[in-house]
Amino acid sequence: MDILKDLPLAPHTTFRIGGNADYFAEITTKEDLKEVVKFAQEKNLRLFFLGGGSNILFSDAGFRGLVLKMKNKQLEMRGENISAESGVLISELVRFAKKHSKDLAGFLALPGTWGGAMAGNAGIPGWEARDTLLEAEIFDLGTQEFLTVPASWFEYSYRHSRLHETNNFLIWSGTQTAPAGDPVEIEKKCRAVLEMRRAKQPAGLSAGSFFKNLPETADLPKPKNAAGWLLENTGAKERSNGAARVSDLHANFFQNTGDATQTDMLALARELAQEVEAKFGVRLEPEVKIYDAFGEIIPFWAEEKN
Repeated sequence: MDILKDLPLAPHTTFRIGGNADYFAEITTKEDLKEVVKFAQEKNLRLFFLGGGSNILFSDAGFRGLVLKMKNKQLEMRGENISAESGVLISELVRFAKKHSKDLAGFLALPGTWGGAMAGNAGIPGWEARDTLLEAEIFDLGTQEFLTVPASWFEYSYRHSRLHETNNFLIWSGTQTAPAGDPVEIEKKCRAVLEMRRAKQPAGLSAGSFFKNLPETADLPKPKNAAGWLLENTGAKERSNGAARVSDLHANFFQNTGDATQTDMLALARELAQEVEAKFGVRLEPEVKIYDAFGEIIPFWAEEKN
C-alpha cells in the first residue's frame, strides 16, 4: 500500500474543490487501515476519512494530515440481509441488491458511498439510513480494535450521527435489511429513479443539496420548509460568486462552473442564507460539511465562533 505525499484533494470530491493533503492513502483491507493508522500515530498526524466525496467542501489550503480514502468494497448476503463495506458506492449496493432480488432502487437518488450514508444518516423521502441499518462494524482508533455495534450506537437524528462529534471511530461496514422484489420490476424502478434524478437534480460539479430542509411546522408547511423553496423564493437561482453558482434547475444545488474555491462557495452560500433569514425569519444550516485545513468544521454562522 502506498502513502502518497502532497496529493490534490479536489479530484476526490464531487465539487472538485480543495487544496493538497500532506499525506493520502487508499484503504482496501483491514491490514491497510491498521498500517496507515500506525503510520499516522508515529508521525502525530491528523486523520481524515473520505468516502465518495459527495458531501464535502474542502479547504483551499487542503488538509494538514493524512486523508484515508475508503476503497473497501466487499458485499455479501447474510441471510436475508445485505452487508456492505463502507467504500461501496450506493449504485454498486443497489445493483448487488437487485441481483439477490432485494429492492433498494430508491437509494439511487443518493450519491456517494454506503459508509458516507451511514455516517451522515443520508436519506430520500420516506427513508433514512437509520431506518434499515441493523448493525455496523467500526474501528476504534484508540484501542485499534474492530467492534460490532447496533444501529442505536450512532444516536441518529436528521442528517446527523455521533460520528459528527468525534474522530475516534471509523465505519468499516454495515448490515441492513432490504425488502424482497422481482429483479425485472426493481430494474424498472431503478430507471425511473435515474430519470427523476436527471429531471430534478442538476448535472455538473456539485455536492447535492447544499442546505438541510427545515422541520415541517404550521408556519412552514411543505413545500415551504424545503431549503430549495426558500432559496428559490429569495431569487437564488443562477446567482454566482466567481465560478461558484446556484443552479437554474434547483436552488439548493450549488455548482462549481470552473475554478471555484471554498472561499467562493462559502461566501455565496452565506449571502443567500442571510437573505433567506431576512425574508422568512429562519436559518438554513448546511448539509454539506465545510472543513478547514485541520479537518475541523467551519462555523457557517459567524456567532458560532464564540
